[in-house]
Amino acid sequence: MIDFRMLKSGIALFIGEYENIDVLFNELNDKLESVKNFFQPGDKIMLKVENFKEKISDLPKIIDKLESYGLKVTSILTEYYEEKQTLVKIKEKSEDSIETIVLLRNLRSGQKIHHSGHIILVGDVHSGSEIIAGGTVVVFGNCFGIVRAGMKKNESYVLTLGLKSSLIQIGEVKQILSKSYDSPVFAYAKGGKIFIEEFVKKAE
Repeated sequence: MIDFRMLKSGIALFIGEYENIDVLFNELNDKLESVKNFFQPGDKIMLKVENFKEKISDLPKIIDKLESYGLKVTSILTEYYEEKQTLVKIKEKSEDSIETIVLLRNLRSGQKIHHSGHIILVGDVHSGSEIIAGGTVVVFGNCFGIVRAGMKKNESYVLTLGLKSSLIQIGEVKQILSKSYDSPVFAYAKGGKIFIEEFVKKAE
């Protein structure tokens, strides 16, 4: 099922379960053609894909497809999304905001990403690699490498689908991790300590 919905925070494209990417693109082409008079080139939308963790490798292709129709994906929503809280929103430049970059790649051993603003990475962060961000770090994949967030902006955090890093840093607070997390985690610094909240799906 593919459907555009109007939320308080903007228009979102909801993609339900699908058999494969080719089947999805056929349905997506039909949907986008039916609403092409509604959107203008450069219009911004949010994206939510059901069971996105299983479809993580399809996200870059879906974003590219939407961009080919002139639509810009500014937010990716997960199953934990609530109407008042967008997981990641890419803000326009202003005096009170910093730039967000979105990278669709895996980060290999020996590679490093250094950005003064927020970083969204759609891919895995391999052991021996490092991310350094002035703001928040969001990884739509597993994180084995070192992550440093909040180098310039307070109240930054780290969100990843799986955290197996040896070291995590938020602001001036560093922590060596003795535990691995296979579920999505939200890490933040408070009172000189790093707290990690794990999102574990409750058994039905």
